[in-house]
Amino acid sequence: IEATVVDLVKFAVAYQAGKLVGPETINRMLTPFPSTVRTPKAGSQEQLAYGIGWMMRWPDGPKGVREILHTGNQQRVSNVLYLRPDRKQVVALMTNLENAQLIPFARQLSDILVGRTLEK
Repeated sequence: IEATVVDLVKFAVAYQAGKLVGPETINRMLTPFPSTVRTPKAGSQEQLAYGIGWMMRWPDGPKGVREILHTGNQQRVSNVLYLRPDRKQVVALMTNLENAQLIPFARQLSDILVGRTLEK
């Protein structure tokens, strides 16, 4: 399968709009499997979990804003499809860099789009 960044964005927009699957299916896909819920760093409020096909992150804890994403990596490439349903945003990044840390970059781009400034 070949896809461009534009293809990924079109897919994500149609997915969020319920054009690919209905709201009930989206809800089921985004329901965390209890065995996958975890806090990745000791002392952090951040939580992550997996649903069907998506990773979900709550950077500020379970009552905070939810990020939905799917990553892909293989030799010489990294990519992420990052969704913020509360903002109706999609960020798609594809690089020719292996193991690139794209999630923080996607989050920063999302924040810039709503007028938040980057933390130093």
